[in-house]
Amino acid sequence: MMEVEVLATGSKGNCYLLTSGETRILLDCGLAYKKTLELLDFKLPSAVLVTHEHKDHAKAAEDFIKHGVDVFMTIGTAMALGLEKSHRLNLIDDKEFSPDGGREFWAFKVKHDAVEPVNFFISENNDKVLYLTDLGKVPNFNCLDATKILIETNFSEQDLMSSATDAKQKQRIFENHLSVEKAAEFLKSSDLRECKEIYLIHISERHGDGEMFKKIIQATVGDNVKVIVAKNKKLEE
Repeated sequence: MMEVEVLATGSKGNCYLLTSGETRILLDCGLAYKKTLELLDFKLPSAVLVTHEHKDHAKAAEDFIKHGVDVFMTIGTAMALGLEKSHRLNLIDDKEFSPDGGREFWAFKVKHDAVEPVNFFISENNDKVLYLTDLGKVPNFNCLDATKILIETNFSEQDLMSSATDAKQKQRIFENHLSVEKAAEFLKSSDLRECKEIYLIHISERHGDGEMFKKIIQATVGDNVKVIVAKNKKLEE
């Protein structure tokens, strides 16, 4: 079984840990390398999957490569980050791949203001994790029998439209991030019979309300699914 731990979420950095036995997979690495290691109790992950080149998702990618960790991303993301060729840099496209030989991974293209962004689906026996973040709209598929879903609920459309944010920035947010309304629409149209947990991630500090979003999504998916508002893991002072 894969356990999900939120290390960081939001515009200041995104990093999520999947643990299964001794295998630890990072979904994005948008914090400084040293801070990420501290959150990982100074144990290197087995692999890192990077969705796109924006620093709040890829800040520590080069450092993980330098420290011998296999990092997976598209060639467009690697070029945007200016990464040099390395046997630890694994270039992927929208297809299945396997960073550890024992699990199935699928990268799929999404709409975002990045060079070649992807999201991920990870399957291990009967446990399946769907990772949806930084995307203007959800690809046209069901939840793929996911047991755990990490889904962006970046903003409320009503709050965004009524905010003082300038029109150009509003349009950028609307086209490149997932609103709670779009997330709810996707989940409502999906078969969630296998789903046990839904994590609401990448919530905007300015245009989001985690507890309100939780109520919206919980009402959408029903009481059989646990809805969790993702929060940053606190470092001990």
